Amino acid sequence: MNSLEINQKIAELEKLATEHKLTIEILQASENKYGQLLENLPQKIFHKDKNSVYVSCNNNYARDLKIQPDEIIGKTDYDFYSRELAEKYRADDIRIMESGKTEYIEEKYIQNGQEVFVQTVKTPLKDEKGNTIGILGIFWDITERKQTEETLKESEERYRTIIEYSNDMIWTLDTEGRFLFFNNRSEEITGFKLKDWRGKSFAPLIKKEELPKIIEVFHKTLNGKPQQYEVTVKKADGSSLILLVNTAPIYSKGKVVGTVSFGRDITERRETEEQIKESLRQELEKSYENLRDSEARYRDLFENANDAILTCDAEFHITTANNAAVRLSGSNTKDELISTHYSDWLTPESLREAMNNTRKYFSGEDVKQLVVHEFIRKNGEHRWVEVKGRILKEGDKTKALHVIARDITERIKLEKELKESEAKYRDLFENAKDAMYVVDAEGNFLKMNQVGLQALGYTKEEFIGSNISKFVTQESLKIVKERQKKRLLGELVKQTDVMEMVCKNGEHRWVEIKTRDIKDGDKIIEIHGIARDITENIILKQKLKKSNKQKKLLCHLIEETRGGKTRALILKHLSEKSINAHQLAKALNMDYKTIRHHLKVLEEKGMITKGQAEYSGLYFISKNIESDLNEMDI
Repeated sequence: MNSLEINQKIAELEKLATEHKLTIEILQASENKYGQLLENLPQKIFHKDKNSVYVSCNNNYARDLKIQPDEIIGKTDYDFYSRELAEKYRADDIRIMESGKTEYIEEKYIQNGQEVFVQTVKTPLKDEKGNTIGILGIFWDITERKQTEETLKESEERYRTIIEYSNDMIWTLDTEGRFLFFNNRSEEITGFKLKDWRGKSFAPLIKKEELPKIIEVFHKTLNGKPQQYEVTVKKADGSSLILLVNTAPIYSKGKVVGTVSFGRDITERRETEEQIKESLRQELEKSYENLRDSEARYRDLFENANDAILTCDAEFHITTANNAAVRLSGSNTKDELISTHYSDWLTPESLREAMNNTRKYFSGEDVKQLVVHEFIRKNGEHRWVEVKGRILKEGDKTKALHVIARDITERIKLEKELKESEAKYRDLFENAKDAMYVVDAEGNFLKMNQVGLQALGYTKEEFIGSNISKFVTQESLKIVKERQKKRLLGELVKQTDVMEMVCKNGEHRWVEIKTRDIKDGDKIIEIHGIARDITENIILKQKLKKSNKQKKLLCHLIEETRGGKTRALILKHLSEKSINAHQLAKALNMDYKTIRHHLKVLEEKGMITKGQAEYSGLYFISKNIESDLNEMDI
């Protein structure tokens, strides 16, 4: 080999040495990188050989064992744990290395002298030929999760019966969003089984587009805020369903440890709503068509309405009007009415009120409805109209004032005539010779004329509102109650009765009442009555009862009901002195013709006689009753 070849070989060896050095540096950098990564992981990591002897571990694991990482080399589990735990760990190692499969194990672990639960993942390590040369393990503390699961399990047991028989889907999730439980109804609706989903995330079941929203809702619930939402969920058969979900946090010792959700299948409801929406859309289109078709018909109704219909602007001008409005105004065409001002048609007083109300309408204030205005027709005739208005809007903007005006002139005239008639009959009521009154069905006085008030000695203020029981004797009160009872039972009540009244001064007087029931349908609302004072007749009747002769005379005297009292007075005067008709009329302060009438009746009945011419028309008591009258205290 010459010197040139030797130099080439040396150059190749130097190049190989340089590449080898670079490779070693790269490997060392990679080793440092992954070493730092392992050292900074929160999990505990260890490496054992095929005899379960420790080869290495990270700092986290070494700290738990209270050693330095390199001190673990050559140690076994028997050096750190109880025999029972060490044998269990060794048995797990052997099983995994023999099976060649990775295992996930939940097991007990001693940390800082306390027993905790850890989740351990062990996987066999193999060389390039596939031979098992050891085992790699990683584990982390799941004590809190285990406690949470126990808490949730206890809660599940308490409510399982209710939950399993619920018509709604019910499920619980841990704080990581993994299923802890779902009820039978959930299995029935989705087709999934709890055993296949326990410990797995809910995310794969959610429609992709909705997942971010549902994750946000989940975190809000974990923050203690109950939520309600709709979500599309996948079923086992590949189809979807829509759920209405109410979800709330689950607390344990004041801390949120998961969520509970109640879901109701609203798929059919949503489908029905969509069908309804489609149906409504079609109906709306149809309605638009009908609206267009009926526009002419409603325009016809507007034009041919019996009431005047107008629209007005904020400046008090008429902008539209129907045919009735044209007729009411006395105009010949709409053009004569449209664009005219309120002042063209209303009296000054009605104009002020109409303009004030229009301002209120356009400013959104409340306006009294059914306002009456005095209207002046084109020919100068005054009419009365009853007006009702409302605002027409286009969006939020006030467009116009819509007014309906009804001609009530005839009604106003009738009301005026009614008031005049009422005043007339009120005068008759107040100035009647007999007492006239009105009571309600319970016997409370609503009205009493002056004759009645004077007879009883009360003012109107004292009397009105009082019950009839205050003014009658107990015996007469029985009659009143019997009449009320018959009215209540719908029985016939006789129109006439006699009552003994008690005046304010204690005096007793007798009245003959005649009544008439005033009804509203079948219900009695008022009773109108007339009471005639028959006290003198009653007293006379009582006196004449002293003897049979007096009874006969009494019957004769009261045979004509209205004239009984007058005839008794005539007989009394004639028993004291014989006088003529003129003297009797003057003495009794009565009309001469009335006295002549009663004298004639008494003479025809043989009660009195008229003297001969020499007596100048004097009247005498008949001989056949003179002795009876002497016995009477008239």
